[in-house]
Amino acid sequence: MSNNILLFPINKQFTGKCGKIHKVEFKKILIGKGVFDDLPIILKEFYGNSQFLLVGDKITTELFVNKIVNAFSLPPNTCVINGATMEEVQRVATQLFKGVIPVAIGGGSVIDVVKLASYIKNIPFVSVPTSPSHDGIISGTASILVNGKKTTQKAKPPEVALLDTVVLASAPKRLISAGYGDVLVKFTSLKDWQLSNMDTGEFYCEDSVSISDRVLEQICTSLQSSGLNVTDLAYALVNSGASMVIAGSSRPESGSEHIVSHYLDTHSPRTGLHGEQVGLLTLLISHYYVEKAPEIWWTQPSRQPEEIRRFLSLAGLPHTLAELGIQASLVIEALQNASTERPDKYTILHKFPPNKNEATDLVIKSKLFQMV
Repeated sequence: MSNNILLFPINKQFTGKCGKIHKVEFKKILIGKGVFDDLPIILKEFYGNSQFLLVGDKITTELFVNKIVNAFSLPPNTCVINGATMEEVQRVATQLFKGVIPVAIGGGSVIDVVKLASYIKNIPFVSVPTSPSHDGIISGTASILVNGKKTTQKAKPPEVALLDTVVLASAPKRLISAGYGDVLVKFTSLKDWQLSNMDTGEFYCEDSVSISDRVLEQICTSLQSSGLNVTDLAYALVNSGASMVIAGSSRPESGSEHIVSHYLDTHSPRTGLHGEQVGLLTLLISHYYVEKAPEIWWTQPSRQPEEIRRFLSLAGLPHTLAELGIQASLVIEALQNASTERPDKYTILHKFPPNKNEATDLVIKSKLFQMV
């Protein structure tokens, strides 16, 4: 992708086209080769001689936390978490005494736990992702299990984020492909937000939409010219997260495809990755838009369902939901129940709730199962 840049201001307040005042409170976002080694220097630059708590899971602690810990002039404390649960959030929060700055070094679960713990304690945190599998790296929400159920919690974005492209490129290819899946959902999420604004008057932020739309265009161009490119993906994920921060919600990056995905998660054990699942469900929902609301759908040839399928393939994502162990019958059920699953989040599935026959036809048309 040419001109890899941050599509949002750093540490500024501005009035958007929507008339709302947006606060973008990131102090530094660094993307590049070898920036992980600069972590102690960056932390000292922004937080002086504060005490730091480095948080990772078992794998990232062994691979990254233990590698960097001796580079600090004042040895930091460390914490190893086991999953993104409210219990782990509370355990991390109890270690965040006054003056302690938490640093999340890991994947989505680690970042979400630290994100919510720092929000609870009202202190800043630093995000250091080790895989590019999701768009929550700098967002203001956290996905946390509460009593065994997945919930989305209001949290706070990091003040500082470091994305080492060498570290990210060392992640399993499947995680990298999943990151693309989480970016490509914009094909449907942006249209769901537009539809909700038209039908319900829901707040709609043109600044946020502009960022997300540009990210979508750039990542598709990148896929066509370069295939999998971790640097391009890193910028796409960060800009996507900032779009959510500016919007004040996950709306630009989460629509009907995420609602269906959440239903699948709560009614069957997930064997695939989140980005894989929502990416393929984006293709499913795109067919429904073309059928039910073509006047709202994109006019660009590059944003039609079969082109979306091609981009998913270029990203290395599975060709079918069946490959993720998902049953066609459950997807049909999820489509029928989406409007009651999230009545507060208006989408194409709320405007036109599909009956069983319509949902079945949609699943067949999407070709996401070998047979139905």
